[in-house]
This record gives sequence, structure tokens and C-alpha cells, in this order.
Amino acid sequence: MLIEIIITFLGIVVGLLLARFTKEELKQGKKYFIWLKRTILIFLVTFLFYLALPNYISTIIFFIIGLIVAYFFKKEYFYFGLALFSTLNLFTVILIFLFGLPYGSLLFSKKYKYKTLLFDLVFFAIPFLLLFVKIPNNFILAFTSGALFTLIFKVNKK
Repeated sequence: MLIEIIITFLGIVVGLLLARFTKEELKQGKKYFIWLKRTILIFLVTFLFYLALPNYISTIIFFIIGLIVAYFFKKEYFYFGLALFSTLNLFTVILIFLFGLPYGSLLFSKKYKYKTLLFDLVFFAIPFLLLFVKIPNNFILAFTSGALFTLIFKVNKK
């Protein structure tokens, strides 16, 4: 489990390193990075929603709750931590890692990139405290897919 967590979060670090060595391409590639982030989020939302489907009514309810919560709390890596905690699926790990590449590349041009990186790491680790609370995984997956669905439309602002 620890290796999946490390690999998942390394996407941002690799994205920062790529941006550092290719500074001149960042400006032209910004719109492509945004679209790549959006596309990866669409795949992740679809996959998480599919995993949460066995209970249709509760899935819809928690999806809507996730939509509402993410409107106010827009930290992608918190929801990624929830997704990773509830699935521990290789496909989820790969998608979150791939999301981190353009995210880190876009983060490179920000003034407070290391502060943001630290906050993302903290928010990513918080959901693992849910190990002590018994919540069915399909509820967490439906909530996370709803929250990430909201964030698909927020992607262009970062």
C-alpha cells in the first residue's frame, strides 16, 4: 500500500522536474496540459462511478453530495487520496500519477509551488485516517466521483 501511495504522489514531482528542464515549452503547452488533466479526470470519474454502482440509490445520493462538497472544497489530491484509499486499484494509481504530470508542470510556473506541493501532500494523506472509520467503500467512491466531476470544470483555472 505504501508503494502505491508514493508512486501516485510522485506524478507531481516528475511533472515539476519535466517543467524545470523544458521551461520554454511550458507556455505553448499550457492548454494541452489543461486538456490532459481534464481528460484524465473524466476517465477517473467514470471508473470510480462504475465501481460504486452496485447500490444505485446510495450511489446517486453520495454522488450529489460529492458535487456539492467539491463546489466549496476544491482540493484534487484530497479526493485522490479518498479514491486511492477506497480502491487500491492499479488503474486508479496510474490515472492519479498521470494527472500529476501536467499538474506538476503547470504548478512549476506558480509563485508558491513548494507550499502548494506540501498542502497537496497533506490533503492527500488525510483520507488514510479513515482506516479507523467504517464507511462502505461504494459510498466513498460515489462521493469521490461526484467531487472529481465538479473539479473537471475547475481544471482550466490552474
